[in-house]
Amino acid sequence: MTSRGRGIGAACVDAATRYAFDVLELARVELFHATGNRRSCGVAARAGFLLEGTARQSFVYGDGQRHDEHLHARLATDPDPDPAVMTAIVASLRHATGVDFARYKASTLHRQVHRRMAIRQV
Repeated sequence: MTSRGRGIGAACVDAATRYAFDVLELARVELFHATGNRRSCGVAARAGFLLEGTARQSFVYGDGQRHDEHLHARLATDPDPDPAVMTAIVASLRHATGVDFARYKASTLHRQVHRRMAIRQV
């Protein structure tokens, strides 16, 4: 079973972002992705991130070439993503995996955030 199109990415990004705001007390979280990756734009939007622009030739991918990236950001003062959408995603994840993400341990999430996200305090 594939995880694509089920909202898992948006739920994970939202959870990591909430952790960054609530526990790490960051004011801003940025998300970058290749401009050609439209699914990542959708994940960012569903997780409450706004598209702020394009960082031209900002990252060298595996092909050795510089590529443009979209910059999305969410501020601690921004409204949370649509709760109905996030509730549906979490319910779907709970049904598919048997994991109650509402009880997901903060310490585990903390390790995942530091392993997977580059968080820069501004």
